Amino acid sequence: MNDKRGSLTTITGAKQALNAIEYVRYATGKQRLEGQQIGFMLLLSTAPEDGMNMQTVSNKLDVDHSFVSRNTKAFGPQMMDEPVVFQRIDASSPKFRLIGLTDHGLKIVHNYIGINKGEVKFNARTGAVTKVKLDKK
Repeated sequence: MNDKRGSLTTITGAKQALNAIEYVRYATGKQRLEGQQIGFMLLLSTAPEDGMNMQTVSNKLDVDHSFVSRNTKAFGPQMMDEPVVFQRIDASSPKFRLIGLTDHGLKIVHNYIGINKGEVKFNARTGAVTKVKLDKK
């Protein structure tokens, strides 16, 4: 029987995914973090250095513009001591705004991906983030 349910790989992957979410909650201080908000940050990690148009973000995530606006504010300098998201006026079209991740936001996404891959560990009790030493074969 080739049933993968309950296999060690599946359990380990699920634990890593949950630990990665816990890390983002810890790093952002947002205990009620939603999956869409992680998707928001992951998309912004692919934005050019000067940011991505808010309407483009809305379209790519298939969400209302209000979702993008609310989360830009929630993860921005108005609500956080160490902002995750920046917002600026689009120089080519001043009526639009560009958003992207700050260096802190990029670090959070980098660690989130590393935890999911098993390359980084997060200790929820201490808040410590450490790289995993991979065996060289």
